[in-house]
Amino acid sequence: MSSHDPDQTESSGSYNGGATTTKTADGNTQMGSDAKPMENKKKVFVKNQYHGAFGGTTKFEGRIEVLKTAVYDFIGLRQPELYVRTTREIADYVGKTLRYYGSDAKAAIEHLELPVIPKPGPKPMLGVDVAEELDLKKWDKEVDEYMAQRKWLTQNMKTTYIIIWGQYSDAMRASAEATTDFKTTSKTKTQFPYSR
Repeated sequence: MSSHDPDQTESSGSYNGGATTTKTADGNTQMGSDAKPMENKKKVFVKNQYHGAFGGTTKFEGRIEVLKTAVYDFIGLRQPELYVRTTREIADYVGKTLRYYGSDAKAAIEHLELPVIPKPGPKPMLGVDVAEELDLKKWDKEVDEYMAQRKWLTQNMKTTYIIIWGQYSDAMRASAEATTDFKTTSKTKTQFPYSR
C-alpha cells in the first residue's frame, strides 16, 4: 500500500476482544469489517459539585427565599465549610428577622446552646435595704422583662428550629430522622437537629 487512498486501510494488528482494528489512510480507526470511523473526541467529565452558598447552581435550595443557597447537604470535602457558612447566615437572618429578642436566638445558633438569661436580683425590702418605692417598681419591671425574654426565647427557638429544618436537604433530613433522640428533639424544638 504505497499510495494512501482514503478508501484503503491498513491493519493495525491489535486484538480487542475478537474485533480487529484497522486504520484508514486519513488516521481514523475502524473496528471490525464494517465499523464506522471513530472520531477523536475527548470525554468531558463534569463534577457534580455543590456551589450553594459559594455561588453557581445548586442541587438543593432552602425553603426560605433569602436563604435558598444556605443549606445543609452532603457535598463531600467542602461540607464543613458549607456547614459553618450556612450556620452563620441562618444566625444572622434569625437575629434580624425575629421581632423580639432575636439576638438570643442568634446566640443559641452560634453557640449551639440556649443563652443564659440573667435573673433579677432579690426583691428589695422597704425600710431594710435602704430601698424606696422606685426600687420596687424597677424590680417589678426587671421581673416582667425576664419573664418576657424567657417566653420569647422558647417561641423563637421553635421558629428557629423550623427555619433550620427547612434548610435541610432530603438526605440530611433522613440522616437526622435516623438518630435515636430525633422524636424528642422535634417535639420540643429546643435543640437543633445539627447540634449532635
